[in-house]
Amino acid sequence: MHVGLLCVQEFAKDRPAVPTITSMLHSEIVDLPAPKKPALGFEMDSLQWSQTICSNDISFTVIGGR
Repeated sequence: MHVGLLCVQEFAKDRPAVPTITSMLHSEIVDLPAPKKPALGFEMDSLQWSQTICSNDISFTVIGGR
């Protein structure tokens, strides 16, 4: 899930390259950077984002069309 969040970051420069993703998935890279806010269509302030990523709670998000 962590790698997936890294792959959907808003800016392409923040997303890992495919070889890096492969290394992450093979556990060759274990110190993963913290993901930034994803490029999805929902509003969440940075405090809520941090609490959601760092908690053990499960949250559900419904994304609707505009």
